[in-house]
Amino acid sequence: NMGSLYTYCNEYDEAEKYYVQALKIYVELIKKDREVYNPDYAKLCMNMGTLYTSSAEYNEAIKYYEQAREIYHELIKKDREVYNPDYATLCMNMGLLYMYRAEYNEAIKYYEQALKIYVELTNKDQETYEPDYAKLCINMGALYMSSAEYNESKKYYEQALKIYVEMIKKDREAYNPDYAKLCMNMGLLYMYRAEYNEAIKYYEQALKIYVELTNEDQEIYEPDYAKLCINMGSLYTYCNEYDEAEKYLKQACDIYKPLAESCPEIYEEKLATTLAGLAYAAALSEKMEEAKGYCCEALEVINKIRQRGGSAEELEQGVKGLLEMLNEEE
Repeated sequence: NMGSLYTYCNEYDEAEKYYVQALKIYVELIKKDREVYNPDYAKLCMNMGTLYTSSAEYNEAIKYYEQAREIYHELIKKDREVYNPDYATLCMNMGLLYMYRAEYNEAIKYYEQALKIYVELTNKDQETYEPDYAKLCINMGALYMSSAEYNESKKYYEQALKIYVEMIKKDREAYNPDYAKLCMNMGLLYMYRAEYNEAIKYYEQALKIYVELTNEDQEIYEPDYAKLCINMGSLYTYCNEYDEAEKYLKQACDIYKPLAESCPEIYEEKLATTLAGLAYAAALSEKMEEAKGYCCEALEVINKIRQRGGSAEELEQGVKGLLEMLNEEE
């Protein structure tokens, strides 16, 4: 439970510490009574897979998810009704992992397994399983958007939207965070489809919710709020509204700077990328000195990435190319 709490709070080192302690205990317990402790051990492996997915350690995530999958295959043979919900969650998590790895065929395979189970579960108990079914629809929408299958993406997003509109009427506080993510994703989808008015509509809905959520719990919701600001910055850049683009990208930078200090392996590259976007927007609005300043800031962050053994070569080349072009403009 403490591992799950720290994962939720993005404190991955603390989460890992508690999960490893639990893992050592369960390994010993399973030696004594495998049948009794296997279900909890499977859940622990699934949680560890989620932790390592969140911290972008995908090979570790696969290792634990595969362990969980093997156990659930055994458990489902004994009692399908009891263990199918957890197995559906596992399949959804594995689909998300493979989507992050851009292995879309594997992601689809696991999402479709989860979808089959959630349709069955929702037909039996709509109130209990509809929230998970809606989350799966969001994930499938994101997957198809990533593979540029926009009509499929729209289909799943609209299914999720229909569900969330009803759930928010019952419990706004519980479902607002996922609804905000859905609105952000739909904004991105319409941006990719060059339907900018629709994109703005959904982004503004998401923005309203994230401002409210961030005021309630800054630590939890700021990363998603920053992501939304980046998306809105990109949208307004496409619409040639560069001052608006800069406004939102600056907000994202303000969020990422302290996060990059506390968790550099996750947020330094995001910060450098956002600074590069700011430089581009400033250059397009002919604020050349500002643009050069953002380029220099981005290169400083990229240098930090290199010093800790990371790599951002493509980003670095792009920033250096922009800076060179800006200097030639003089």
